[in-house]
This record gives sequence, structure tokens and C-alpha cells, in this order.
Amino acid sequence: MPTIIATDDLSDCLDDLSPTHVAVAFMGRAGARYLNLALLERVIISPGLGTNPAAVVELAESIGWERVLLLEALHSKLYCAAHAALIGSANLSRQALEPGGQQELCVLLDDTDSVRTARDLFDGYAREAEQECPTTRDKLALLHKLRRQRRRAEVYDVSLSDDPPPVDAVDRFGDYNVDRDGEVFCAWVMSDETEYTENVPEEVRSAIADEIHLAPDDLDPEQEWFLYYHVHGNDPGLHLGRRPVLLYVHRLFEDGCTDEGYEKLGVQMSDLRLPKPPFDVEDHCFVQAFREVMSRDEFAVLRGAAADDPGEFAEDTWRFNDHRELNRRFLGELKRVYKQRC
Repeated sequence: MPTIIATDDLSDCLDDLSPTHVAVAFMGRAGARYLNLALLERVIISPGLGTNPAAVVELAESIGWERVLLLEALHSKLYCAAHAALIGSANLSRQALEPGGQQELCVLLDDTDSVRTARDLFDGYAREAEQECPTTRDKLALLHKLRRQRRRAEVYDVSLSDDPPPVDAVDRFGDYNVDRDGEVFCAWVMSDETEYTENVPEEVRSAIADEIHLAPDDLDPEQEWFLYYHVHGNDPGLHLGRRPVLLYVHRLFEDGCTDEGYEKLGVQMSDLRLPKPPFDVEDHCFVQAFREVMSRDEFAVLRGAAADDPGEFAEDTWRFNDHRELNRRFLGELKRVYKQRC
């Protein structure tokens, strides 16, 4: 017999149900705490704005990426066990599943036909998800797209599901996880000044706090974090007298500056808020570890060096997209050295 379950009883109901198959429109930061991960076989989540990508990554790292599926069109909320199924309005979030949050309403079904139908629906969603986003690489790319959307929302002070408000404290680099927190792009710069083109309005110029230049066919830098550092003007050696700097790109201007070969302009705006930085670049241990690792020949390309000669600048145009694997390897080694030092 169907049983109606309201908000105040949903958490206890899920605890008793211990679903093995879950499909929800979004997952909040604390969503995994409402599931018995030892029994959970598969979960399908829509990567919409209400879903916290860090929560999805942490869940996948706990139970395996093959058991976490993403389906953009999913709006159902379905919790299946062998003996019963819960369907209704409640997503996998604190606001939906705790008293004092949103007013949710679900129905617990325990007859054989309904349970079988619910599981068949889940299996159909799973097949769609496997076609739409089959590999771990695909899932991470979709979550990165979501992360950028959520950063934009944070910039413009849009409330996001049941996530707690941003805190002032910035995490230490030792806590940074490139998959969970998003890739930070390492960027070498020189001090040469360039001019803006007419594509950059005067009112924007007056509010530019920082900027980065990219090749016209390089990645889209909008809503991304960059870690830039200065190199010498006559060779690609790291300028040890300058600290690395985090830059957030609020706006993008194609053909926005006169830096030959690097006319794409990404700007950080002083009149827009910044999302929470991925880590603290002012940390002394971070600065020392960064200087040690970035000075190595194996990462000379990230300083603009030629691939076959770490002492000479590359003649070809430098692109972030050409060095994504090396960038991630650098971040991993930097974290290892940082943890040794600190």
C-alpha cells in the first residue's frame, strides 16, 4: 500500500530504505550522507546548477566512477531498493531531506509491480546516461562545465541549492583536488605592456583589475582560474623575485589586445566579486614549493620554453590546450612537494 512521506520523515525513510539505485535532479554538498554507500550500486545525477560538482566527485571517488552516471535531462527523484521504491519531489540535499528545509512530498511504494516499474525506469535513465556521458573523462568535462556555471552564479550572488554560503577562509594547497575543485591553468607572463583594442569598452578598461592574454584559438578562459608567474625577458627562467598570482577571468574579449599572437583577452574585473579561490597563494610554503617545482627542466614548457631546449623560448605560439596533461602533472607534483614541506 502506498505511503505518503513528508519532509520531516524523509531522512528516516531513506535510512530505512537503504536504496541501491538512486536518480535525482541534483545533489547538494551533503547529499552522500543520506545514502548507505556500502549498498549503493548506481546513482544518476543531473549536472544542473543545483548540483554541487565537488559532491559528485567525492561520491565517485568513494564508490567508483563507473557507478556514478550523469544525465542532463533528468528531473525525476527516484530511490529504489529491492523491496520498495520512494518517488516524489525530494532531491539528494539537506534542504530536501531535513526538517526546516523545503516542503517535500514523496510516496513510498512496496507492491511488486510498482517496485519493478520504478527499477525499469531507473534502468532506462541509466542507458540514456551511458550513451550521453559514457567515460570518466566525459563526466569530468561535464562537471567542469557545471563548475564554471556555478562560479558565474557566485559572482552574481545567485543562491545555489542547499550549499552553505561561501566562507572567507581560503583552503591550503594541500587540500586542493584538481578533479573536485577544478583545474587551475598555469600561465607564464612577461612584463611587456600591450594596448587594448576598440573591442574593449572604456568603462571596462577602467574596471580591469588584472588580465591574461591567450592565442585566438586557445581555450575559453571565462570563469576559469589562472595561476600566473613572471619569467625573465631574455630566457624562460622563473623570475624568483615575483610571487605567483591567482587571476579569475570574469570577461572575455576576442581580439581584445595588441599582444601579437595572443590577442584573446581575459580580464578580472574590480567591480565584480570573486568566487572563492581554489587555494591560498600567499602561503609561504606554497610559494617555496611552487618555485622549487616550476624551476625544474621537466616543467620548462610551462615557462614558455622550447620542448627540446629549456633555456630557449619556443618559437611557436604557446597554448594552454597543448599542455593540459603537463599542467595537471605539475599540479600533482606541486601538491606532493607542498605536503613534504608543510
